[in-house]
Amino acid sequence: MNKRAVCFGGIMLRLNPKDHLRFVKANDFEASYAGGEANAAGILLCTG
Repeated sequence: MNKRAVCFGGIMLRLNPKDHLRFVKANDFEASYAGGEANAAGILLCTG
């Protein structure tokens, strides 16, 4: 059976400068996402 889900909500993109530099002086960033809605959608995707 093929199940579908639609999730609404916000996702926060966090940019961390490498080597603990200030944001305006950094050239490289590590990106990660977070947010309650994104976490719930991920759990729904993994568990079905």
